Amino acid sequence: MSDAGAHASGVVSDTGAHASRVVSDAGAHASRAVSDAGAHASRAVSDPVAESLALLAERVGDPAALVYAKLFAQYPEAEALFVMDRGGQVRGQMLSMVFEALLDGGERLGGLIGIERMNHLGYGVAAEAFDGFYLLLMETVREALGTAWTEAMERGWRARIAVVAGVG
Repeated sequence: MSDAGAHASGVVSDTGAHASRVVSDAGAHASRAVSDAGAHASRAVSDPVAESLALLAERVGDPAALVYAKLFAQYPEAEALFVMDRGGQVRGQMLSMVFEALLDGGERLGGLIGIERMNHLGYGVAAEAFDGFYLLLMETVREALGTAWTEAMERGWRARIAVVAGVG
């Protein structure tokens, strides 16, 4: 193999390894938030949102692919906004922040969600799409849990979304 061929092979190999790390890191962000939900649910069983996220973690692991597939199906124009997020790291961090805000109940992160809403409007995200993300996430969790989804979870999610995002 020529020096140029060996160099190109090394670059492709290094790029593939980097992409694998990025994908792993993106999944880790969302998985950590879902795992934290499980730990939170263990401490406070009366929190149906945390309980549902713990069950989600057990059933699907990292839910990012499910969530964003549903987002892009419902809001196809949103996919273009992630063109630079080839490894999914931005999506993982965003989803992690949403999980943390839901678990927090708006106590620490409510103001940040308001700021992010304004940022997203500036990116061209419709208010309906930003606000609808929380309901879309709830639907995704409900579908993933199937018969394990309870009325308490439904009420808990709707109440939490109303507080955190002002929708419900």
